[in-house]
Amino acid sequence: MGTTIEGVTAVAGGWPSRHSALRLAVAAGRSALASSGHTPHEIELLINAGLYRDRNLEEPALAPLIQEDLGLNPEDPHPGGRGTLSFDVANGACGALTALQVADGFLRAGTVTHALVVTSDADPGHGMAPGFPFAPAGGALVCRFTDDEQGLGSFRWVNEPDGGEGFRSTLKLVGHRNILAIEYQDVFAARAGGVAAKAAQEVLAEHQLLADGVELVVASPARPEFVGSLATGLGLPAERIVTAGPELHTVAFIAALKEVIRTGALAATRTVLFVAAGAGITAGAALYRPPH
Repeated sequence: MGTTIEGVTAVAGGWPSRHSALRLAVAAGRSALASSGHTPHEIELLINAGLYRDRNLEEPALAPLIQEDLGLNPEDPHPGGRGTLSFDVANGACGALTALQVADGFLRAGTVTHALVVTSDADPGHGMAPGFPFAPAGGALVCRFTDDEQGLGSFRWVNEPDGGEGFRSTLKLVGHRNILAIEYQDVFAARAGGVAAKAAQEVLAEHQLLADGVELVVASPARPEFVGSLATGLGLPAERIVTAGPELHTVAFIAALKEVIRTGALAATRTVLFVAAGAGITAGAALYRPPH
């Protein structure tokens, strides 16, 4: 028994949404609902895994605003009716995978029947994030619980602290404005790949699988050094690892998942490994058996 994923969507930001994480998340969520065939009324859990905010505003949480714009049961729950719980999860490039684990817990417990995970990357503009390195994009996926043997297995996380030296996003008050600064070292990607391989190996060991039994790896980030290090750590050819453009951040994992669905690779695969690594260095992995 496990959580299955459907309605996976990644959208690019154009005018006027490219400077609005909120609009990009809403656009992705709306598209995911449409492609999954579910209505807003059916979604009982919304998790936003994005980091970036319009105008770098720290409050309020973005998830309730996304919920309202999508029309996910915005009224108070009432007897015999549905309600939607919404909140943010902040874990950078690992955010979407973290949100999946949280949603899986709610679904396994029977607390909710359908969950929506959204995320977005957007330069807030107005000089509030000089040199912002990520492309405007949004990603979303719908998940539900199944009683058969398909879906998500266990999750494993590994942390090897580097004091934030490899990759760091900080928000500082400069001249009465919140200014976002992103620092990145070239050595980070290779180190992150090594940490991600350890998390993946722990998942494989729990399921009593060898790396050769993994037909496909959906991973983020997309940097070649990360992919090479991950492939070496797992003993797999790099061709089995699918990523999405290096210009993406929190959206990268969902975009990679969308790509393997678009090409038909996911439907042709029985055992998939989900892997993500981000600042910290933190890395997570999970096994997924797609429905067929």
